[in-house]
Amino acid sequence: ERFLHPFVYRRYLDFRAFGELRDLKRMISQELIRKGDHQNVKLGQGGIREIEFIGQAFQLIRGGSEKSLQRREILAVLSALGTLGLLPEETVTELKAHYRTLRIIENRLQEYRDQQTHTLPKSEEQQQALAHALGYGDYPSFLSALTELQSRVHQVFEDVIRIDTDSGKAPFPLDGDTEALVSA
Repeated sequence: ERFLHPFVYRRYLDFRAFGELRDLKRMISQELIRKGDHQNVKLGQGGIREIEFIGQAFQLIRGGSEKSLQRREILAVLSALGTLGLLPEETVTELKAHYRTLRIIENRLQEYRDQQTHTLPKSEEQQQALAHALGYGDYPSFLSALTELQSRVHQVFEDVIRIDTDSGKAPFPLDGDTEALVSA
């Protein structure tokens, strides 16, 4: 692990890391579409992996100089992003809550099917069972709440990994200027 440390937590800014994260996410999305698995709460748009990518993007860019970002636990990394002023506290709180919610959904999917799955059920009976297990009166209400959650996660994800190709700058603050992120 010590050997990998300088490669993972770089001391100098490298915006290529954003392109690499974006490319990796694009490949995952294309594979989900190819498999017809676009309702995947882990790998799909606004899913668990996008929240993890948000933290990892900052770890790649700032982890070499900020020890508090050198953590494996995504919730700890997100907290550090707020403490360091790299993301607004409101966004951090929201992402942490959404991450926990997505993990609960993932757990209910796996408990119900007794298998490693991240895909929403297709049958009406399973959809209703999932909705009720999560405290919703019906599946459309659950799906509406999930769609709203995933839209917000995806919006933050896109803001974090987007780079202005003309200027080479990211729209979020590498120097802790949260106003730049909020107005981006």
